[in-house]
Amino acid sequence: YKTFLLFLTASWCDYCCQHLIELEKVQKMLKGKTYNGEDIPIVFVNSNEAQDALRELKVTFFKVPSLFLVKNKFFWQYNSYFRANN
Repeated sequence: YKTFLLFLTASWCDYCCQHLIELEKVQKMLKGKTYNGEDIPIVFVNSNEAQDALRELKVTFFKVPSLFLVKNKFFWQYNSYFRANN
């Protein structure tokens, strides 16, 4: 996919778990919608289990939870608590 949401989380993080409900809402909002003809998936990466994946993505500094919009290999990061409607 050229455009997707990347959610970095940690299974031990209670604060991360609070975002899961909002991500489910975002997932429902994106269902059936496309960007340049492609679906917009949400990719979940559990940071404490996927260090190799993070290195491969060249994500070097982040805090959990972090939400990125990835578009054509560029990362835009959103670090505060988010709501599906914004």
